[in-house]
Amino acid sequence: MADNLKWLYEHKFKNEKIIIWAHNGHIPKDYTNVIPKEEILEIEAEGISMNFIGHLMGELLYQKYGNDIYSLGFISYSGNYSHRAYNYNFEETKEIVSEQTSLEYLIHTKNIKYGFINLKETDKIKNIPSFIISDEHNEAYLSNWKQVYDGLLYIDKMLEIKNH
Repeated sequence: MADNLKWLYEHKFKNEKIIIWAHNGHIPKDYTNVIPKEEILEIEAEGISMNFIGHLMGELLYQKYGNDIYSLGFISYSGNYSHRAYNYNFEETKEIVSEQTSLEYLIHTKNIKYGFINLKETDKIKNIPSFIISDEHNEAYLSNWKQVYDGLLYIDKMLEIKNH
């Protein structure tokens, strides 16, 4: 994926701004800030390989282009998501559940339906290095999310789309 985007950026759309829409799990600047390093070690101790870390599209593109890239993660308070989309199963969904300590919950309590947070601007706000949001698998993590994404798009309720 990263090689395809590098080619598009350097050849097909040279000197142009391009927008890529991808799943949150493909675009982080640093995935070790999504899943804490100690949890990665626990997962690997169970025999599950985490060798994709450092090789995700977003990580590779940030290593090459740095601040020429701006990645937006999507977060939602409620709704559904396709947790088996990786094998093209879009019929089976899971409910999004936001923890009461999460940013999604806080935004929802303000009756905000849609929003944008520019994480590059959070340096101007004191005491906001880490906060809880749900990752792409709907698991809440306390992290310094500006190490993962440059901004967040909030949708209060992620609607389920059914194939007819």
